This record gives sequence, C-alpha cells and structure tokens, in this order.
Amino acid sequence: MATRNESDSTGVKVSVLGYKEHGDWVAHALEMDIIGVGDTWEEALSVLGENIHAQVSFAKYQGDDSLIFQPAPAEFFERFREAKEAEVRALVKRKRGGSWNHSRSDYLPIPENIPAGDYAAVV
Repeated sequence: MATRNESDSTGVKVSVLGYKEHGDWVAHALEMDIIGVGDTWEEALSVLGENIHAQVSFAKYQGDDSLIFQPAPAEFFERFREAKEAEVRALVKRKRGGSWNHSRSDYLPIPENIPAGDYAAVV
C-alpha cells in the first residue's frame, strides 16, 4: 500500500490528474506518464503510488534515471490545469465537490529509500 507520509518522501512531487474512465477512477502522474486505476479516487491514488515506487525501483535497478520521467501528452497537462482551476473556483464559490465528480488534481510525493529490484509491473 502506498503511503503519503511526507517524512518518507524525497520532497519531489509529481502532478496527478484524476479522471473517470469507464466507471473507474484513473490517477495519472503527468511527469512520469504512469497511472493507477481504482473504484475510488483514493484507491487509484494508492495504486499510482505503488506503480511510481515500482518504476523508480526499476530505474535504480537498471542504473538509468532516464526511466523515471517520461511526460504524458500535453493534453493531460492542460486537463490538470483546468481541474486545478475548477477546484479553486469551487473554493471561491464555496461549493463542495466542484470538479471532483469527474476530475481532480493532486500532488504525490516520490518515496525515499526505494531499494533497487523491489519493482513490479507498472500498469
């Protein structure tokens, strides 16, 4: 299970776009172009954390840091900007939920002290 404990992270955070696709939540780490899928936003974010852990571990195992950051297509960065803007507008209008019914934005820290070779398949 992925952790979001700030004390266990490097301080490096990736932008995460959340959106519904085929009834499931997708959490998409934009700078890494890695996803996590779940029935809920929290579950998708947890799976994404596990997949990020696996990718960083694999990069360490290969000794190739170029395997970590492979950006998603530009359209997803634009969707992230739109989701973040909608969330701020919802706060200003004092609405709860705002864009969260269909999209979300968040930041996920990259964990620290990942052992090389502790990777699994990345979705």
